[in-house]
Parts: sequence; structure tokens; C-alpha cells
Amino acid sequence: SAYGMSSVPGIVQGGGRVFVFSQPWTQAAPSPWQVLSGPLPEAGCVHPQCFNANFGWRVSVIGDVSGDSLPDLVISAPELTLTAQGAGDRGKVFVIDTGSWTEIRGIFGPTTGGFFGNSLTTIHDVTGDGFDDIVAAAPYAPTVAGIAGAGRVDIYSGRTAPVATGAGTAPLQPGDNFGFAL
Repeated sequence: SAYGMSSVPGIVQGGGRVFVFSQPWTQAAPSPWQVLSGPLPEAGCVHPQCFNANFGWRVSVIGDVSGDSLPDLVISAPELTLTAQGAGDRGKVFVIDTGSWTEIRGIFGPTTGGFFGNSLTTIHDVTGDGFDDIVAAAPYAPTVAGIAGAGRVDIYSGRTAPVATGAGTAPLQPGDNFGFAL
């Protein structure tokens, strides 16, 4: 079965929502099949930091990584703040099991202020584990070489995240914002 998705990152005080629709649509204005509000409780953030997480900033379908024969979702919240770690705008990417509509795993941004998940996509298996993979960018983060504000793109295993390979290795300058769009 196919899915149609719509996200509203600014709703619920900036926390965000993702609306999932089942296909085929038989109404002029279909009702959502599932509504995910974020960040999910497992995100590790507390009031008021969750309010500006922008859950649903990017949404992508990934193949079955939960093992239930259904495609799963990858959803970003690039402005998620973790109070326990003092990490503002660190960001998080959620892998959601569409069989149970729960978080399978989460990938936190590599640095504070990087806006991890500002850009997000899924790709066929390049990590060699037999599952689709996740490409996520933190365009305001330092590169793996430490160049501040140059941006960073990483590839994560969809099945065993967080296993990353630093893809942000191009010759970059501060402010390049590598990965702003994928």
C-alpha cells in the first residue's frame, strides 16, 4: 500500500506533526490515517525545548527496517534541544515503525547548533547491511575535519543506526553550509 504524507513543522508551538494518509484516496478531502506529533517522548527533551523542535521538517519513506514487511518512515526534528546535554538545536532523526507507529531508533545530531536533519533522504543500501540507509545533513555543523559552520552530511545504516560514515569531506569553508539541500 502507498502512503501520502504531509508535515506541519510549526504546529503545536513548533513541535510539529506528520500526517500520514492511506492510498487510494476516495474523498475530496481525505482524513489522515495516522497523525504523529513530535517530538516523541523518547526524544529526551522537556518543556519548553520540545516546542521548537520542528518535528516533521523532513519526512522520507525507508524500506522495511523493523522486520514487519511494511515500509517505515524517517522524520527529522532539526531544532530539537536536549536540556540534559545542554545541546541547543542539535537535532534528531527519528526512524518510525509504521506497523506500531513507534520510534524504532533515533539519531542525534553530531554537534550543538548544527540543525541535524535540516536535509534528509533515504537511499538504497550502501553500508552493506542489506537495508536502506539514511542520509542526513547538519548544514551549520563543523565538518569532520573541524571547519566551523561549513556543514556536514553523514550516511547512516537504516537498520543499526547510528553507524555513520562522514560524507562531508569536500574542501569546505566556514559558512558553506554543505548539506543545506540534498
